[in-house]
Amino acid sequence: MTFEQKIKEMLVENGMFERDAIKVVELAKEDKVNESMVGRWGHPIEDYPPIMTPVLWLSVKAIALEYIDAHCPQAFYRPMFETKKD
Repeated sequence: MTFEQKIKEMLVENGMFERDAIKVVELAKEDKVNESMVGRWGHPIEDYPPIMTPVLWLSVKAIALEYIDAHCPQAFYRPMFETKKD
């Protein structure tokens, strides 16, 4: 499974519709915060240390929340993308 496939899967598993998950992945691929992933989105996750996916997920979660707030702020799955504040 590639990073792109895994992140899309994680977005959908957290309630996002597939059409929106595809858009979020595209935004994540273009975001400067993920510039170290340029050229790696299509690589198998198994070829990298296991910590890579959770680290990537943190940035994608933030991008997903921005997308949700801009396009579907009442989405039932919005809480799945919020970060807990202590």
